[in-house]
Amino acid sequence: MLAHDAHVSWRRFGPQLGASLLLALGLLLGWGALAAASSSQPILLFSLHVEAGQFRLTAIEGRTGFMPDNGSPVDTNDLYTLLLLDARGNALATQQFALGRTVWGAPWADEPEAPHPVVMPAVLETVVTAPDLPGADGIEIYDLNGTLLLRETGLHDRVQRAGESPTTIWEDISTPCCGDNCLDLLFLGDDYTTTASLDMFRSDVSYMANYFRQVEPYSARPNVINVRAIASTTDLECNYNCFGTPRLICCNGNIILPLASQAPHDKIIVLVNNNEYGGSGSVNFAVAYHRFPQYGPQVAIHEFSHSFALLGDEYSFGPNNGGNPLRANCDDNASCPRWNGMPGTSCIPGCTYNEWYRATNDCLMLRIRSEPASGVFCPVCRAIIGGYLAPFSDAWSDTDCDGATDVLDITRVARAWNDFVQNGSYDPNFDVDNGGTGDGDIDIVDVSLVSGHLTL
Repeated sequence: MLAHDAHVSWRRFGPQLGASLLLALGLLLGWGALAAASSSQPILLFSLHVEAGQFRLTAIEGRTGFMPDNGSPVDTNDLYTLLLLDARGNALATQQFALGRTVWGAPWADEPEAPHPVVMPAVLETVVTAPDLPGADGIEIYDLNGTLLLRETGLHDRVQRAGESPTTIWEDISTPCCGDNCLDLLFLGDDYTTTASLDMFRSDVSYMANYFRQVEPYSARPNVINVRAIASTTDLECNYNCFGTPRLICCNGNIILPLASQAPHDKIIVLVNNNEYGGSGSVNFAVAYHRFPQYGPQVAIHEFSHSFALLGDEYSFGPNNGGNPLRANCDDNASCPRWNGMPGTSCIPGCTYNEWYRATNDCLMLRIRSEPASGVFCPVCRAIIGGYLAPFSDAWSDTDCDGATDVLDITRVARAWNDFVQNGSYDPNFDVDNGGTGDGDIDIVDVSLVSGHLTL
């Protein structure tokens, strides 16, 4: 990268720098290719039923779809591996997955209310996606310790294949990031049953996406987060009063995960078309009621942070029953060594359980506020979420997300600078020489970096 203080000003040369010179600049700087976005492929969906530690395969579906990306952090307390085998028992592919053993409820609002414990269901069901490879004939499932939990063979004849290609169409809501290193969020809707309500669903998703980009630390990395949606009237079987908790919403993962396989995604957020306060969060997907009333966006980001960053609730459910592992935003030591010395933190009793401690009294993992679109994460949660966001990146080169960097992308940077000159403001997406966060100008360095990925 050229040093910032040594660059040639785009203000001086930008208007005169035509497409041919931009192309020549790409030739001088060296050319690279940008990885194309994930594409659909033949996949197998394995439906699993787990009860009393026993795994059972209930169905196998073959269709065209997308393998889930690697945006989920590893929860060592809920991690399994599926091996896809050929007829001789040789491994063809592996796929890690989680059961979603812990289900967190909607956070407290401003008003006092009785605590509702985190739920750890005795019966679990999930769907694991694997590539549909020639010769696939069996599976084995192992836990993190390498213990064999399930072996099934002779599966070829058990696959239920769709008679025709799926007609589900996913939509880009906001996709500033290109390639395989982006955080792809997929929104699904429940109880949006009419054409008008599906339009409202799209509006709700846009509203939620905008809110995510206002709350730190998600707001610090907006251009690595893509938002997509599947506007479908499919009944996701989302119900309130799950496990006797009024505000806890449970949905059917055996419907959600196959539907989500029809779009590129890392994580899933389900919006429920209901005005009643509620939500839930597990590692496989988050659930929140829609954007109205004002609590909806805060519930969504709270539940998503359970799912994405494995954060625990910071209010207390009572004494520790030993059933839930200690989460990174709680400490079981009264001196709180996990964040001792971090500015703006303390050590306050009560974080999921009475015996654990939290860092502050103001955090979206503790409670939400009554003001519309308000709420903050505490310094500890911001650091944890930021750590999980860190691996995601935008190459800052394929501005039109067509899978290749070309002269059009470079000219879009130039156009962004011209807008800045004329209007006094610019799209920071194109200020690329500081990792997308912007160094305050769009200049020849930005164009150089973009053209460095030029593909003809």
